[in-house]
Amino acid sequence: MKIPGLVILYNPNIAKVISNVSSYLGSLEVLYVFDNSDNGNLYEEILEDFSPKIKYYSFNKNKGIAFALNYISQIVYESNFEWILTMDQDSSFLNPNGFDNYIRSFLKELKDKTAIFSPYVKDENKDQPQFYTSGALMN
Repeated sequence: MKIPGLVILYNPNIAKVISNVSSYLGSLEVLYVFDNSDNGNLYEEILEDFSPKIKYYSFNKNKGIAFALNYISQIVYESNFEWILTMDQDSSFLNPNGFDNYIRSFLKELKDKTAIFSPYVKDENKDQPQFYTSGALMN
């Protein structure tokens, strides 16, 4: 299964972003980086030099998370991918095989009508589990 990814940046610590991205980049077909920083394009060369799998986008202003998700989702759709991994700039998979294990779990649970596969945390103070965009696989 070929999976693209998306990470959305906002005034990032680029060394930390590279460290986080390294935990899942090897298993992705392509990683779209959408930079919402007001001073966008500062990191384009660094990231694209880091890996040929990285495709960088910036409008040189904060267009918001929803805009970034929709913008890249359209590119992913037009590229005939069925799923996309969405990540935050400060998110990573902690164990060296973490992302591959996550994909194995995803494939095991995948059903025809699955729209999103997401990490969640059960909060003792809330009745419902909390789902996250970071680490989600979306159809």
